[in-house]
Amino acid sequence: MNSPEYAQIEKGVNLLVQASTMRRPGVFADRPGELITYDSDRPALKEALRTIGKTAMKVGRQAEVEKNLSRAREIYRGVYSLGVKLYEERLVFDEWYEAREMLSVAKWLGEIAESGDEKSRFTQVDDQILSFYKTKIEPVQNTIMVLYPQTGDVAALAVHGGDLMWRVEAVLALGRCRYTSPRAGDQFGATKLIDQLLNDSEPRVKLAASAAKALTRESIHKIR
Repeated sequence: MNSPEYAQIEKGVNLLVQASTMRRPGVFADRPGELITYDSDRPALKEALRTIGKTAMKVGRQAEVEKNLSRAREIYRGVYSLGVKLYEERLVFDEWYEAREMLSVAKWLGEIAESGDEKSRFTQVDDQILSFYKTKIEPVQNTIMVLYPQTGDVAALAVHGGDLMWRVEAVLALGRCRYTSPRAGDQFGATKLIDQLLNDSEPRVKLAASAAKALTRESIHKIR
């Protein structure tokens, strides 16, 4: 626990705890292009934030084992706060997924809650996460995030998807439809709608349309 490596881990965890008190909304608000992309690796999200989140959870668990519950609470709350920010922002599905992973810390927060009301609140959050995914997320995910999406379905979601996360994902799917749709008419329709969405009033949709417009037949094979 006194090693230089652990000191670096503690430093990162402490930064996460400090950041949880900041009121600045979002995480990628000033750099949405890092997520609204066909690069499924999304290192800023899947490497940097995922690593700090999982590391903080482990440090929190260790503090709990050592009966340092105040330290465990502040760490868990830091992870939970980051999860809330990712959830509220949710530029793309991957950001929502990482948010869900971090919000799962609500279970541990409930176990060491300082009051009955707090325990009830965090337990309720933990109970709702899976049911929300099954009823609200999975059905749309299975329409958009497939290898060969149906052009008509994703076109409707791109325009009338409601939640901006799904509009963005649908526009990115339209980019794939330009090359994967079996009918030439659907390919043309996808291209035409993408051109229209380049002028959408929502900046995130416009960014997704730009990425979809730039997608080439050669690069589509690299998408995972």
